[in-house]
Amino acid sequence: MGERKVLNRYFPPDFDPLLVPRRKWDPYKQVEVRMMIPFSLQCVKCARVHVPRRAPAPDDATSTERSARRSPEKTSGKKFNSRKEDVVGDTYLGIRKYRFYIKCCVCSNEIAFKTDPQNQDYACESARHAHFESWRQQDDKEKEFEDEQKESNEQRGAARHS
Repeated sequence: MGERKVLNRYFPPDFDPLLVPRRKWDPYKQVEVRMMIPFSLQCVKCARVHVPRRAPAPDDATSTERSARRSPEKTSGKKFNSRKEDVVGDTYLGIRKYRFYIKCCVCSNEIAFKTDPQNQDYACESARHAHFESWRQQDDKEKEFEDEQKESNEQRGAARHS
């Protein structure tokens, strides 16, 4: 019983690690993963809104009052059995992209989304984003402002040199 808990094991002097067979890596293999959805999405077939779990609000309500206020139509905090696969031939700066498949709770329609490391987000493939994210609009406005600042600085620099 104690011999299975040791960190190092005995290897005989004539042991050759090159003779140990290695498993072949299959890029098309799908792995079963149990996960919560990372963003809110809506099923295309039945229009069911799936919402990820959010941190509870810091108010004086007890947990039973919070659960009574929760809408029964939404699947807040539900775990899904999903399939994960590598997106073959699609990388961003050497970072692999993954595709996830889940099934809708109501109509069993398959919903697919993949990682988007370029934008640090997920991209829906067979569903649509259900809710508007205000932080995304703020990021876009900040980028536009920075671009305007760069253009005005370049114009000022060109005016000085001429």
